[in-house]
Amino acid sequence: MAIYAVCLLAGGVTRARWALLLPLTALPLLYIGLGQGWWGSGLGETWHLAAALVVAVSLAAAGLGVVLGRAFSRRGTG
Repeated sequence: MAIYAVCLLAGGVTRARWALLLPLTALPLLYIGLGQGWWGSGLGETWHLAAALVVAVSLAAAGLGVVLGRAFSRRGTG
């Protein structure tokens, strides 16, 4: 999914721990919007499991991006 790539890229580019806030804020807002009918076709029966999985994988991708961004930025210096 594209959200995983966005989180990985955000973590890698910023190299800051605050990039971990992206999946912790954006994805719950997405599911709130789906539940309220603001966009999409609503939520299925096991939406909470899918939401938890997507948030967890996106959080891991953002963390990996931060780690890789910091590792590669240190190699290029000095």
